[in-house]
Amino acid sequence: MYPSAHQSYIFDWWDYRGQGKIRCMDISREYGDRLAAYRDNKHVVPIGIFGSFHRYDLLEALRDHLVASGYPASLSTDLASRIPQADGEDPDVYNFRISRELIDGSGICIFTIFSEGPGETNINQSISQEAQYLYDTQELGRRGDDPRVLVLVEEGSKPASLFKGLVKSCHPRWNEAPFSSREDLLMAARQFCWNVTGG
Repeated sequence: MYPSAHQSYIFDWWDYRGQGKIRCMDISREYGDRLAAYRDNKHVVPIGIFGSFHRYDLLEALRDHLVASGYPASLSTDLASRIPQADGEDPDVYNFRISRELIDGSGICIFTIFSEGPGETNINQSISQEAQYLYDTQELGRRGDDPRVLVLVEEGSKPASLFKGLVKSCHPRWNEAPFSSREDLLMAARQFCWNVTGG
């Protein structure tokens, strides 16, 4: 179980291993135990990264950065070896299937909205659909957990009003952060993961 939105990330930590709140008579030992739990948690909360494949190089860079920092981050394409495309399965249906699989299996979801270049239109459409799918599963109670969400919005992009409303309605479990460069993108995502997992 992950910390709820109404719990502080240190003093109200609920042990993800199902042992309940950590209670110790020794304050220093209690803090040390909690810190150790945070460090363990960093490696067990799966992170799903979503965004337009028109910017696949940036999505790969984001995944690799988080993995190098000790976080188990994945793109939907990373699931291909474990969830192969079925014989005769339509490529679009398959892409949708593994995208849902990644959302369902992630404790942290990072949605990335990119600005569109000359001649590009609707490159962020898949993100709106994936975010809506996650929202629907949460609202219908089909998930046993309550994943944390970061929406990274590139400067100059124009997310649809309905999408912005969806994100705002889910605050504080869903958060939004701007970025204007690759470095901003990586830093914002890593900081969010650190805030959620504590390490």
